[in-house]
Amino acid sequence: MKKNWHLGPFDESIVNSNAARCNISTELAAILYARGISEPSDIIRYLFPQLHGMNSPFLLKNMEDAVVRIRKAIVSHEKIGVFSDSDLDGMTSLAVLHGVFNRFSIDIYYRYTRDNESYGLSRDIIDEFYQNSVSLVITADSGTRDASEIQYAQTLGIDVIVTDHHETDEDIPKTIIINPKQPDCPYPFKDLAGVGVAFKLCHALLFSYLPGYNKNFILIHATGGHYDITVICNSIVVHNALCSHENEIPDAVSDYRNNYHVLYYGNEVKYTNIERYFTRGTCQIFSDFVEHIMVNSSV
Repeated sequence: MKKNWHLGPFDESIVNSNAARCNISTELAAILYARGISEPSDIIRYLFPQLHGMNSPFLLKNMEDAVVRIRKAIVSHEKIGVFSDSDLDGMTSLAVLHGVFNRFSIDIYYRYTRDNESYGLSRDIIDEFYQNSVSLVITADSGTRDASEIQYAQTLGIDVIVTDHHETDEDIPKTIIINPKQPDCPYPFKDLAGVGVAFKLCHALLFSYLPGYNKNFILIHATGGHYDITVICNSIVVHNALCSHENEIPDAVSDYRNNYHVLYYGNEVKYTNIERYFTRGTCQIFSDFVEHIMVNSSV
């Protein structure tokens, strides 16, 4: 059946301009305008997102636990099972997970619902994982409502990581759940598709192999006789402080002086002795750091 699209009201001159400047159709420009995306720069960010412009995957509740468990499986050469429903969201989620795990040469046994099977994990599928020596199952676009099935898997010695985006029931599985809609999850965008959640898990796993993983980056900006301090860990701003004198800095960052690196910048930087408050080798002038990144970047 042919669909009839009904666009909300829009400013024709702005839409035409955006279509021309962003090299997109006027229909797409109008849809974006109706959704509040009306600046060309915002359109480009929306249609062509970059990792640095996305929310940190570690904002998702339980993401750290999931990464630790998967890395343990990789080191121990465990067999990992990946399960998904057979709709578009489930199959693309499975493809994303399978593609990344292949890069680690992980022994994968994947399974999706087929024939007349109902959606969601079943005891028969879990038995199939067990018979194929799977010790860790990762669900894709499913699992949030499979509490009893996950409990059954655990009785067989199989750990389960759920990646999902569906609304949660009162009976939440007692396992590692990555779902922006679960209670107390601080991830700001709640409408990720299942494949988006799977992507976030892969992003976090790959990020965990970078030198900056779990490192506190203490950024100190000296300006106007004050020191603006920002602490970033795993692409998340975890602390902000403002100091009126450099001798206040140690107390301001006392909780973050474990596995850290200090970057400082400002006109007054040459007059300060900030480095004496930190371990030698952890401090770096921010302008030098940026130059180092630009010189050594392949992007």
